[in-house]
Amino acid sequence: QLEAVSAGLATHHEIIIRGLFDDTDYTLVARSRDAQGNVTTSSEQIFHTALDSRPPVISGLNIEVTIHGNGSEARGQLVVSWKTDEPATSAVRYGIGTSGTFGNQTAEDTKLTTDHVIVISDLATSNIYQIQPVSFDRARNQGSGDAQTAIVGRGSDSVLGIIFSTLQRIFGFSS
Repeated sequence: QLEAVSAGLATHHEIIIRGLFDDTDYTLVARSRDAQGNVTTSSEQIFHTALDSRPPVISGLNIEVTIHGNGSEARGQLVVSWKTDEPATSAVRYGIGTSGTFGNQTAEDTKLTTDHVIVISDLATSNIYQIQPVSFDRARNQGSGDAQTAIVGRGSDSVLGIIFSTLQRIFGFSS
């Protein structure tokens, strides 16, 4: 049961009710009190909300790239964040290259929110990745963001590796 209150005396009344579920029956009763304290109540009004057929709109896509580890042990990580105009789930399609083929998808975070963050870890370095955010609203309408590319660079060599390589060049050692 929802209740909305508007203070102040007026002859025209309007209240916007938000947060209603789609494809649901609701009953509405309006009450009003005049300056003398007299209360009047409307008859029950029954209405049905429309079926939600519009997908969530994705905006503000941001991709942060980090590399963990050194040399051949280095692995990439992408932190993908975006916003939706209505509460929705979160998932990311991704793949290596720029062909528009997404060979992978993260598990769907089913929490309905308008602020989304997905972390993709353990990625091979020295690759270009194609990224696309995907969100489903409560009615399972799918919204997909524009595909973006992210470059996970080469992992830097460890300090010991750099010293060893330098000594190899100076003294002509081979491994």
